[in-house]
Amino acid sequence: MEQTSRRQLLTGSAAAALAAAIVGNTGSVLAQAGQPLVARWILNYEFAFDPRTIDQALAQPATGLRPGPLYVAGPIYDEGSLGPDGTPGANAVVVGTHRFFGWVYEPASTGVIGTHTFDIIGRGKIVLNTSSDGLAGIVSGGTGEFKFARGEMRAAIISAQNMAFRVTTLLDPGTVGM
Repeated sequence: MEQTSRRQLLTGSAAAALAAAIVGNTGSVLAQAGQPLVARWILNYEFAFDPRTIDQALAQPATGLRPGPLYVAGPIYDEGSLGPDGTPGANAVVVGTHRFFGWVYEPASTGVIGTHTFDIIGRGKIVLNTSSDGLAGIVSGGTGEFKFARGEMRAAIISAQNMAFRVTTLLDPGTVGM
């Protein structure tokens, strides 16, 4: 029978506890004093573009968007604030401002590429890079508690007519709150 030292036993136990804490959420591991490392940071918000903010240089002709730069913005709401038509309900809570800076490269199919910023009041900004070929994008950083944020954001359309969306942000462990 192989002999096991105390050092091997302690090292093996520590590694097992660490893996269980990260994968199974059965405990907590500290990334920084007072900051628990979680398996995934999940943030859910809703937002609607304000059509009055569309860059006037790109005023939409009857045939659709023109190729070139695009800017649009609107409020960010707590999850559940927007109705099925994309308009804010009576108890809607604004938690920030969403801005999109991009480029229209294919007007006929609304081909757009650009950068979204989600400025969450009192917390910081989340920066997202995306294109119109899907409803997901890469979180590439931010400011405040999101300054090292990495992960992805997924969107679902609440109302295409009112340009309203529900977003779920999945941020990697150890990248938030540093």
